[in-house]
Amino acid sequence: NFSISDGMFLAKRTEKETIKFRFLKKTQLKKEYSPLHTHSDLSLLDGASQIPELVVQAKLLGLGSLSITDHGVMNGIIDLIKECETIGIKPIAGNEMYVINGNISRNYRRSEMSKFHQIVLALTKKGYGNLVKLTTLSHLIGWQGKGAFGRPCINKKMLFKYRNGIILTSACLGGEVSQNLLNGFFSTAKNVAEWYDEYFQESFFLELQDHGHREDRAVNMKVLKISKDLNIKLLATNDSHFTNK
Repeated sequence: NFSISDGMFLAKRTEKETIKFRFLKKTQLKKEYSPLHTHSDLSLLDGASQIPELVVQAKLLGLGSLSITDHGVMNGIIDLIKECETIGIKPIAGNEMYVINGNISRNYRRSEMSKFHQIVLALTKKGYGNLVKLTTLSHLIGWQGKGAFGRPCINKKMLFKYRNGIILTSACLGGEVSQNLLNGFFSTAKNVAEWYDEYFQESFFLELQDHGHREDRAVNMKVLKISKDLNIKLLATNDSHFTNK
């Protein structure tokens, strides 16, 4: 048995806590780092990590929290909460969702509509409820495509409606900002980031990743420019699909 409480989720630092954070030693900083882009084996045909092993590894690394952001689902969140409670670290509920720029009730052809990746994290108990709603609606009314190419989708109107208590990031190379940058559309990428910044403000972060790929580094340089131009905060993550690599 367990209960959902605000203490289980991400929380904004007070000014006093922020000042203290700046003077932490490297050994103390480990507990402040949190993996916020993590896939388990419930990201079907994608992730290989099992949740109990992920939680143990996070503890061994001295981390104070761990998120699960499986593709389009929250199937592993309850197991994450139970395992984290047992071992003494904070669970962070998340979902790497699929966002389309279209009518969610219409089923588009694959070539007609891109499905952009979007990390959504629960900041509070209210946010957890909104994340559950978004995930449920994506499966009930937002399914796009058929068979192996089918995905549970949401749109920006839905994100805005259920925005309270959630954190958004621009995600990986599959995100809308990154996809436009990869295709040479800097102005469009900047406009997308500006939209999220306008409607989500401090709850939106531009995500940086570096897995040694040229695409990562090319995108990162342009993301840094967008961050500087629009004064949007950055978030460094590792798109984790394996427990020990």
